[in-house]
Amino acid sequence: MRIFADTNVLFDIFAQREPFRESAFKLIVMQMFGDVEIWTAPQSYLNIFYVLSKTQPASDLQNAMLKSLERVNICTTGHANMQAALQAEWNDLEDALIAESCKSIAADCLLTRDKKQEGFRNLDIPALTPEEFFDMVEREHGIAYGEIPL
Repeated sequence: MRIFADTNVLFDIFAQREPFRESAFKLIVMQMFGDVEIWTAPQSYLNIFYVLSKTQPASDLQNAMLKSLERVNICTTGHANMQAALQAEWNDLEDALIAESCKSIAADCLLTRDKKQEGFRNLDIPALTPEEFFDMVEREHGIAYGEIPL
């Protein structure tokens, strides 16, 4: 399954933000087992770096981001994507560009923490929170992810 991770979901991974840290960990485990391909846009890394570099050393953050590229694929965002996003008549240009990116990689769903998810209502694939995604995977595929005490 190919998923596109919105910036706010990646932020959970890099910031290890509670109460979303467990969901971020599950997503990485899914990728490690080959159950999902995680994709994102290059601007997500830029935005995360900008925010987190105010509280973390830039070199630590760069190393973490570099290591994450072993697990996360970056889609190409170019002229055609921007042109299509601008012509899409969405109210939020960033959401329109993410929608175009989802199309360009043939994503099965978009993972986002956008509570209202209105920005993605015109998307042709489901826009789910990570928790909704894990519930769907468990319901439809019988696969559940969680920590096992050793």
